[in-house]
Amino acid sequence: MRWHWIIKTVMVLLAGLTGLFLFFRYFILSGGKWIVGDLRDGRLIACLHEHWFRVLQGKEGWFELGFFYPVEHVLGYTDTFLLGGMVHSVFRLAGLDPFLAFQMTQMACAATGFAGMFIWLSRYRKLGFVLVLLGSILLLVASPVYISSRNTHIQLQAVWLMPWVAVLLEQAWQDFKSNPRRLFFSFAGLCLLYGLVAYSTFYIAWFCFLFLIVWFLAAVCLLDIGRIREELKRLPGLWLQFFPGILIAAGWLSLFLITYLPVRVSQGGRTLGESIKSLPYPWDFINHSESNLLWGKINGHLPEYNGFKPWELELGPTPIFAVLVVATGIVLWRRRWALRTDREAWYLVTGIALIISFLMTMRLGLLSFWILPYSVVPGADAIRVGIRFMVFLVVPAIPVILWGLRELACQFQKRAGVLLVALLSISLLAEQIQLTPNTHMNRTELLKALENLPEPPVDATAFVPYSRSADEYEIYTIQSGGISYAQHWNMPVCGGRSGFYPPDWSLRDLNAPDVFSNALLWAALNSISGKLYFFDFDNGVWGQPLPEIDNRQNYFWLEKKSQGYWIGRDLLQESPAILEGLTLKGWSVKEEWGIWSISKDAVIIIPEYAEEDYPLWLNLEFRAYTPDSHPEQRVRLTLGEEEIFNSVISFRDPPVTLSLPIQKDARILRIETPDSISPASLGIGEDSRKLGIALHRFEFTRW
Repeated sequence: MRWHWIIKTVMVLLAGLTGLFLFFRYFILSGGKWIVGDLRDGRLIACLHEHWFRVLQGKEGWFELGFFYPVEHVLGYTDTFLLGGMVHSVFRLAGLDPFLAFQMTQMACAATGFAGMFIWLSRYRKLGFVLVLLGSILLLVASPVYISSRNTHIQLQAVWLMPWVAVLLEQAWQDFKSNPRRLFFSFAGLCLLYGLVAYSTFYIAWFCFLFLIVWFLAAVCLLDIGRIREELKRLPGLWLQFFPGILIAAGWLSLFLITYLPVRVSQGGRTLGESIKSLPYPWDFINHSESNLLWGKINGHLPEYNGFKPWELELGPTPIFAVLVVATGIVLWRRRWALRTDREAWYLVTGIALIISFLMTMRLGLLSFWILPYSVVPGADAIRVGIRFMVFLVVPAIPVILWGLRELACQFQKRAGVLLVALLSISLLAEQIQLTPNTHMNRTELLKALENLPEPPVDATAFVPYSRSADEYEIYTIQSGGISYAQHWNMPVCGGRSGFYPPDWSLRDLNAPDVFSNALLWAALNSISGKLYFFDFDNGVWGQPLPEIDNRQNYFWLEKKSQGYWIGRDLLQESPAILEGLTLKGWSVKEEWGIWSISKDAVIIIPEYAEEDYPLWLNLEFRAYTPDSHPEQRVRLTLGEEEIFNSVISFRDPPVTLSLPIQKDARILRIETPDSISPASLGIGEDSRKLGIALHRFEFTRW
C-alpha cells in the first residue's frame, strides 16, 4: 500500500513536470534566457506585475502606474494583475530580477492549476487516477491557453486558477447540504479567491460568471425544479454562514468599481457588429495555427474572410476535444432519465451548458447567438470577448470529456475499450501541441538595456519616448519600453500602452513628424508643470526639454504667425502641408473636400497671432456623419471655456456655418461628438474610423 502511494506520487510529479516543460520548454531549454511574452504586450504585463512590487516599496500608488502622465487612476485602463503581482513580489524579495520573477510567476500559476485540477477531478468528480492525470496535463498544455500566451495575452493564463474556484464552489455546495458550520469557511474562501481573480484578470472571472449563468439556466431546464426549490429553502437559515463571504464579495466589488467604472463610463464598449466580427466561424474549430502537431497542414489552407484570417480565431477547442465534448453531451442528454446521482446530473448540465456556450460563441456572417449575452450581461461588449470565452471553456470541458472516455471504455470489451480510450487520449494530447515557440523576450538583452541606460537629467519631471525609425508596429515596443524605463528611473512617462487610452492623448504615434507638437498639446491640455524631456530610443540618449508652459507659444509657428500666414485662406482648400502649423487631435488625414473628425473629442489648437492681427474671426462649415442607419448626431463645440454650439444634427439639416471671434486667451477649439460611429459597424463598407463631423471650411478673417 505504501509503495502504491509512492508510485502514484511520482507519477503525479512526473506528469506535472512534463506539462510544465511542454508549455515553458523554450524558457527551460534556453537556460532562463527566453521569457514568455513579447516586447509589446508581454513587456507591459511584466511592468504591471512589477508595479505591485513598487507599491510594496512605496514607490507607486495603488492606482497609479507611472505612465500616461499626468493622468490619474491609470490602473483601470488594463488588467491589474494583483494576484500575479503578489507572487511576483515574493520572487523579487527573494532576489530575482523583474523579468525572471515575472516568468517564475507564470510557472507558479501553471503548477497551481495542475494541482487544482488534480484535486477537483479526483476528490469532487471521482474520476480514476489515470483519467485525472490526463485531465490535469490537458489543462497545462491546452492549445487555446498556449496560443493565447503566444499572442501575448498572458492575462488569460488565469484560467489555470479556475479549478481552485471549482474546488471551493463544490466544497461550499457540499457544506451547504451537509455541514453548515464549515460553509462559513468554504463560502468565504470562494468569495475571496473569485474576487481576487476578478480584480486581477477580469476576463477570466467574467467568463466564469457567464458560464455559471448558462449552467444555471440549463439546470433549471433539465433538473427537478421541486428538488432545487427544496434545497434553496434552507438559504434563510444559513445567512450567518454566508455573511462573511458576502462582505468579502462586496469589498471586492467596491474596489473593482472604483478601479474600472470611471474608465468604462469614459471609454464605452464595442458595438454589437464589432463584437460579432471577432467571433469564429464553425470551421475555426480546426483553426489552431499552422504549427499544430496534428492540424497544422490543414490550417495552412483555411479560407480567408473579411480579407484576412484573424490570428485570434485560433483560441477555440481543438477538433477532437470539441467532438468529445459534443458527443458526451449528446450521450448524457439521451440518458437524462436514467441519471440517478447528483454527480451524474452535474455532468449532464455541464455538457449541455458547454454545447450552448460553443453555439453562442460562433457566427455565420453577422448572425450569432452572441446577441443574447451582449444584450443582457454587462461586459459582453469587451474586445474579442467571445473567442476568448473559449479559453475558459477548457476547464469545465475536461471533466465532461473524461467522463465520456470512461463510459466509452465500458461499452467495449475490456482490452478493446482501453486501447480505444488510450488512442483517443494520445490524439487528444497530441492536438494540443504547438511546434513553434511561445512569443518570447530576451531576458539577457532586457537587463543589459536597463543597465546601460543613461541617468535622466536632474531637473526632469517626466519624459516622452520617441523614435524616428520605428514603424507603426514597433511603436508599441517603444511605448512598453518607455514604461519599463520609467520604472527603472522611478520617473513618470507621458507615453503608455493599453487597450484604452486617456481622452485627448496625443502621443500614441511616437514616430510621427509632429511628435514635438503633440507633446506640447498634451502638456498644454493637462497643465503639466516642470521639465518634460524627450528620450531618443534610436540612440539611447536624452534630448532637449520641452519649453515651459508660459513660453510654449514662442515655439509655435514663430515665422509664419508674424506674416499672418493663415489669414484670409480656407486652410482645408490648401495643400495638406499648410495644416502642419495647426495642432490637431482626433482628426483623419485631409481629403479633397476637407477633413473628418474621428474621435468623440477632437481638438484644434489655434495658433497665436501677432497683436496687430487681432481681432480675428474663425469661419467654420461642417456636416455631421448621418447615413440612413444613423440619422442623427449630437455635436458640441467649445472655444476655451465657452460653449458655442450644442445641437443634434440630422441628415435633413443643411451644413452648419459658424463665425467665431478669436481671442489670444481662448485658442483650444474642442468638437465633441458622443454619437460618432464607424461605417463598418453599421455594415457600410470597411471604414473603421468613428466619424463625427465633416469639416468643409476652416478660415481665419480679420474683423
